[in-house]
Amino acid sequence: MVKSKVAYTSDIPKGAKKVNLDSPFIDFKNIGDSFHGYFLGSEKRVSKKFGQEQNIWRVKDMVGTNFSISEKAAMVSIRMELSEGIEFAIQYVEDVPSDKGNPYKKFDLYLF
Repeated sequence: MVKSKVAYTSDIPKGAKKVNLDSPFIDFKNIGDSFHGYFLGSEKRVSKKFGQEQNIWRVKDMVGTNFSISEKAAMVSIRMELSEGIEFAIQYVEDVPSDKGNPYKKFDLYLF
């Protein structure tokens, strides 16, 4: 049996960049709200607020700050157009009436 040789240290090398794994969420509250940056991927997480599984987009803005976007129902087809590393913009453009009584948010997608 071969044991792995992993070096453990309490010192972080100088010049290492800390990665924020709990990136802040972008919330599209008002019509016209938008985001421009890079798509890093998506993952399923259990919502702390609702306790249900949801898709979370991992994104980076144009200056390199990481954010998360909670996928809305109207965004599923948009995600299918995104590939890892692609530059994109998304904008909340209107509320659309639904059969359930609550309107859903409509988004426009721009690819660069």
